[in-house]
Amino acid sequence: GRYHAQAGNSAAAATAFEEVLRSHPEDAEALEYLAAAHLASGDLDQAEGEYKRLAALRPGESPPLANLGGIYMNQGRLDEASTTLEQALKRNPADGRALNNLAGVYYKTGRTDEAVKLLERAVEANPGDLNARNNLAGIYYRQERFDLAIQELQKILEVEPSFGVAAANLEEAIRRKREFADAKREGKMRARQIVVGSQADAEAIRDEQAKVLRTVRPM
Repeated sequence: GRYHAQAGNSAAAATAFEEVLRSHPEDAEALEYLAAAHLASGDLDQAEGEYKRLAALRPGESPPLANLGGIYMNQGRLDEASTTLEQALKRNPADGRALNNLAGVYYKTGRTDEAVKLLERAVEANPGDLNARNNLAGIYYRQERFDLAIQELQKILEVEPSFGVAAANLEEAIRRKREFADAKREGKMRARQIVVGSQADAEAIRDEQAKVLRTVRPM
């Protein structure tokens, strides 16, 4: 089963681990591999049931709940996802997958600042978590905090230069930062032109008023 899982053959891996579980239904390791195989193949309903069983077999561990919460999030069951992932973090506050998935739930429900804090925790707990860094950079980008986004993406590429998504995101963040700066400069110039124009108009009005006053003779 492990050989097929490592080779990326999810169907063969699932078959092998199902065979193990027929004779050893409480084999948590086999159940974990089976759930992962079903998750990899996109069979979320099967994976959900298996991660629930695994969470019961390993009541003190966070990974089964972290994966279960991720399934709920991908299915749009955001309330269930939030509750499950918060339970995972009670078991292990540094569980990177739980932090990452819960950040995704918070972002989808408009709790952006909380999502950022969770991703920052995930990166602090595991600096090598490149997915968390990429997600954090994505939120920074949407918040127009381009310097922070670029910083996170550069850190990813220092560790993994072949991380194609990060490279594309870095290029886009640099481009948007440049556009944003240009627009800001243009906005300041326009504001200055408006102010100068207003001053010129005010001076013209005063000149006209002075002319009127000069032509009106006192009675």
